[in-house]
Amino acid sequence: APGLVEWVKGYSPDVVHAIGTGHRMAAEIMKAGFGPRTCLWERMKTADYKFGWDEYALCARLVMPTAEAAREANARLKENKAMNLPLGANVELFRPDASVEKKFDIISVGFTQNKRGPLIREIAKRHRLSWLLAGGINKGWPFTPRENLLFMNSMRKRLGLPRVKKARAYPHVCGFFSNTEMPALYNSARVLVHPAVEEGAPRCVQEALACEVPVVVLKSTVPYVDADFGIPCESPDEIDGAVAGLLADE
Repeated sequence: APGLVEWVKGYSPDVVHAIGTGHRMAAEIMKAGFGPRTCLWERMKTADYKFGWDEYALCARLVMPTAEAAREANARLKENKAMNLPLGANVELFRPDASVEKKFDIISVGFTQNKRGPLIREIAKRHRLSWLLAGGINKGWPFTPRENLLFMNSMRKRLGLPRVKKARAYPHVCGFFSNTEMPALYNSARVLVHPAVEEGAPRCVQEALACEVPVVVLKSTVPYVDADFGIPCESPDEIDGAVAGLLADE
């Protein structure tokens, strides 16, 4: 980012926290002499396509979401710079609320049109499930072309208007919500579906579990979920059956 390093130099901070080590901005800062003052926070896992190990070695500390990821990083670094600081949910905010009506069969958090989004959409469509999507805007089914055209997401963002989109002919709501709204949203759903392939320690899974909402996840992504709290699937192909099984088990 143009001017970033000079801006940091102007403050000359004792500590630099770089959140999300995939950003090349963090590398620019460390290579400008701030490496010994930099703490890199990685919410997933180390990967060669993000940083080279020579770049990871520049930081003072590398914070990882799981103990396994920290061990893997330390095996590649000359010094034990990597440490484990698990992400967690605020249990004072995220907790069960029996007063909230279960309006949705499934809730999902985060959305991309070309990755996990279509999988969740196809499951909802196949089983006619009511679906709440938080943290994204769905442009496909069940919205019509007219609904997509009239929503004008970018305009709403610029004007500071609520970005919540509701399908007229199907029980589907998507949009962006504040952190204080999320507990009620989790409690309004029967199952959280989170088929992310790589995410380290997804906070939405922990928040849903804190609200006692069962989860369907990929075991490789969220290894700490066991059968008492949901279904950890071995592959994306198992997610459809897992969701149907949990909903039928109610």
